[in-house]
Amino acid sequence: EFGYGLLEEYLPQRLLDLRFLELALWQWTGILVALFAAWLLSYVAAAAALRLSRPLVRRSRTDVDDRILDETAAPLRLILALLLLYVITLPLQLPVPAREIIVGLEKTVAIFAVAWFLFRLVEVVSEHLDRRLQAGGQLPAARFVPLGQNVFKVIIVIAALLAAIDSFGFNVWGFVASLGVA
Repeated sequence: EFGYGLLEEYLPQRLLDLRFLELALWQWTGILVALFAAWLLSYVAAAAALRLSRPLVRRSRTDVDDRILDETAAPLRLILALLLLYVITLPLQLPVPAREIIVGLEKTVAIFAVAWFLFRLVEVVSEHLDRRLQAGGQLPAARFVPLGQNVFKVIIVIAALLAAIDSFGFNVWGFVASLGVA
């Protein structure tokens, strides 16, 4: 370690000396504060972004973009919270193993947040496609929409699982290539 810099002057010595799992008490406190701050800031930023974008999507002739905006807000808020958490935890001077664990967890949650976003997007597009096909009298084609929706969801889940396993350092892409898929 290279010391705590300005923190030594402002924090009580007990926060600097007391450790659990290689992290000082002030770092644990910082992680908890960072989690809360990332959640709060992502919520405020997402609400502001929704407020700004809602008038734009209302101008369109269809409600698809309105539904996409509504259905994907939560996954996008989670992705924003993860980005903010990454930035906010940088000044905590976490030891390398702790930083690697946190970054690994952030990557995994980000992968599943993207999968959640894609799930919601597939649902909105499928509902819109189903309504258009039924309105156009193409009932036989509309029957295949749920099948297509489920196929896309399975692909999203498999890709998310493979990416999550890969983010933990396992070479899944070599395995996928040996199957002849990639």
